[in-house]
Amino acid sequence: MDRFDENYISTEQASTGLHISREHLETTGKWAGIFGIFTIISGVLSCIGAIGTFGLGLIPGGISIFLGLKLNKVKKSIEQYLSGETYAINDTFENLGSYFKIQTVLMIIGIILLIIAMIFFLIFGLAAFNEMNGTNFQ
Repeated sequence: MDRFDENYISTEQASTGLHISREHLETTGKWAGIFGIFTIISGVLSCIGAIGTFGLGLIPGGISIFLGLKLNKVKKSIEQYLSGETYAINDTFENLGSYFKIQTVLMIIGIILLIIAMIFFLIFGLAAFNEMNGTNFQ
């Protein structure tokens, strides 16, 4: 297969061999948009659910809405790029980059909280077991 046919988009960097598949960009844009919409819906539902939890779901819901909007911007910038606005590819990578940075920070926070919770439950579980059996582990 010739990598320089109409299914590939040549950019100004063609001398460096950068050719982007139109099909891959269209697929990425489509799925970023779909996942963005579901992420926004999830965030809205979390915010609505916050009513019954004294506002505890507002922060995660707001973050989900923000991330969903980032993914919708990815879709929009890919569409602009495919329509000939070559600068839009920079917006695509900027929005994807910030999406992944925020997701990474959230994952690290989640892992840290999980480890803290596991230590907490291990300590208090052993204490409860100790009280129930009347034995000492010391």
